[in-house]
Amino acid sequence: MRITALFALLLLLCGLPVGTASAFQPVYIMGSSSMGGTYYQLAGIIAEAVNDKVPGVRLAVQPTGGTAENIENLEKGINQFALTDSFAVMAYEGRDLFYERPQSYLRAVVPLYPEVARILVPADSAVRSLADLAGRRVVIGRKGSGVLVTAQQILSASGLRADAIDAAYLGMGEGLLALSEGSVDAVLFVGPLGGGSAMEQEILSRVRVLGLDEATVRKVVSSAPYWREVSIPAGTFPNQTEALKTVGSWTFLACRFDVDDDIVHALSKTVYDEARAIGAYIPGAVTIEPGQVKELLIPLHDGAERFFREAGVL
Repeated sequence: MRITALFALLLLLCGLPVGTASAFQPVYIMGSSSMGGTYYQLAGIIAEAVNDKVPGVRLAVQPTGGTAENIENLEKGINQFALTDSFAVMAYEGRDLFYERPQSYLRAVVPLYPEVARILVPADSAVRSLADLAGRRVVIGRKGSGVLVTAQQILSASGLRADAIDAAYLGMGEGLLALSEGSVDAVLFVGPLGGGSAMEQEILSRVRVLGLDEATVRKVVSSAPYWREVSIPAGTFPNQTEALKTVGSWTFLACRFDVDDDIVHALSKTVYDEARAIGAYIPGAVTIEPGQVKELLIPLHDGAERFFREAGVL
């Protein structure tokens, strides 16, 4: 496997010898999210499973700002793997807000879970819709994250100008705390349904959850192939008495095209062999199944494709 100078330097800094494949255990770096985020926690569980089950390979987790930074790090060769939302589809095709050319090095490995958008406001807030966010301080995600891109797409689809809100660039966990403390008026939250830490559950018990209006949902879904219309069932959140209409897309594990086929095959197999253990750390009780591969809208890595063909779902 080709080792760049940067990767070799990383191995040296980690105290690992640089040489032939037989002289050291290859270390692969997986981009995640900020510490404490869902991506960071899930990446750690995947890495633990791979390190335990795949001989001779070490998978290390790197905290990052999220999807956009992960894609940039994959391009530079800093990361070999990364958790990413479906924003990566637009990056691969070179037609999103940031890339002028296709990011053709991107490959999909395995789908993980759907992320769903919703608006969180204090229980006594006068905000009843997206339009009511005008002039208010709203958490829209950390800079460099896929959440921020999603929030910008939703706000644009709703007809709100970029300067119509007072944007707070915080991660979702930070945003919940800020909402609880009263320093922001709303959080445009993007993440899995259910689960979360005890702190998140306690905060959710004191807020209202809003969906999106039908016109915004239609416009977002028509804007990119990865968007799906989602109905959040009544009772999913405390004090939620009605189903909420919104949008969602899939989170997946991506990698560079030039990662060794056998490594990607072994990693893919490990994720499904350990699906019950890994799934326990995915909020919303999502069952990880090979058939969900249909949700991947960028080319599969050759090693992953081999696994899914063996699983009989391709």
